[in-house]
Amino acid sequence: MEGLRFDVRKAPPAGFSLLGAAALIGSLSIALVAGTLLSIPVFASARYEYAALSYGAAGVCWLWWEVLRPRFAERRVEAYGRTLTEIRSALRRRWSGAHRMRGAWLALNIALGVGLLTVGRVNTYSAYSDAVMLAGVIAVANGFRLWSDKSTLVKTILSWGLIALIWFGALGVWIAIDDAAQDNWAPFAAYLLLLGAALFITVRLAPLSQATMEEMRKRDPRRPILFLRSFTDEAEPILGDQGGLKLETVVTHCVRPYGPFIAIGRPGELRPSGAARKYFANGAWQAEATRLMDEAALIVVLPGLTPGLDWEMQRLTEAGRLRKTIFVFLPTHGAARFERLRALLAATPEGMRLREVDLSLAMSLHLARDWRWAVVYSSWTSLATYQAAVDIAVFGVLCADG
Repeated sequence: MEGLRFDVRKAPPAGFSLLGAAALIGSLSIALVAGTLLSIPVFASARYEYAALSYGAAGVCWLWWEVLRPRFAERRVEAYGRTLTEIRSALRRRWSGAHRMRGAWLALNIALGVGLLTVGRVNTYSAYSDAVMLAGVIAVANGFRLWSDKSTLVKTILSWGLIALIWFGALGVWIAIDDAAQDNWAPFAAYLLLLGAALFITVRLAPLSQATMEEMRKRDPRRPILFLRSFTDEAEPILGDQGGLKLETVVTHCVRPYGPFIAIGRPGELRPSGAARKYFANGAWQAEATRLMDEAALIVVLPGLTPGLDWEMQRLTEAGRLRKTIFVFLPTHGAARFERLRALLAATPEGMRLREVDLSLAMSLHLARDWRWAVVYSSWTSLATYQAAVDIAVFGVLCADG
């Protein structure tokens, strides 16, 4: 049976997300710098009224690149007889109230926080102004906590409050050393050691604010999205124009609207951002992994190169679990990952059909409703192409009619 192939190399970035917002702010900063550079001759000639033309030209270029161009680009990417725009619209209709409430809570808490901060600032001389402003800070922090899947408000504020105190303390020590030593550079080495200690403590404290699997499932009662991967691949970045961005971060932003994104963690690790982890001792994790596979609405797998994932891959071939599985490939050692996946699935009917499927340049892989393998591929990798590859795969599993 011939497989399906969908090309996403022309895909633009997905809609609003924290990743997309960061990229948007970065590109807007570049546009402002470009407008300023173009305005240098205008400033030199003291004809300031023409500066609007320079900034306007930079603004028009930014508007085309970030707003208009992506809309045209989405229409050039098709899968299952639909454009990428139509696919993402269909996926948004599957967002449940639990995900929509994330945005509502963020907006409500930020609005409340800004209001309280404004009231506290206006009434500076009031006895209650400090308490009102503190309540505003807590409201804003709570909004971002709910949006970014942090733990309880107390744990989040305590961990990041301690981190802030440590860095302000380091800054205070540096000021004291600098004032006392004047032009003497001898204390600088001691200050570098202090910075190293502050960084070490930050790395240790920050994971305490991450939500656990139990907290995420209690907060979001929908069927979970299960994440399976080799532990050695967790820190592997995607290539292209996004530098050190981890693939787990991209997948998290793509699948989080459909349920709590969870995973079994590596014992002894510092709890990372991304999928909410739960930790097990000895072999107890296997029974939990099997149970979670059955409960999951969707299973996302990063095929690895080590035997550590083999047991989970064998369980995926049972009880029809492959039908709700999406394979997302890291860009490194692609051919080896494809061959290992084929070998692990070789004994199944689906694995036999996979031998005939071209996996070159594959970014994601899933079974369509008619049991054909669907490959989403691109000749280059970036945040935009990975987002499109995951979105199409989710659509193919949850929405496509065949």
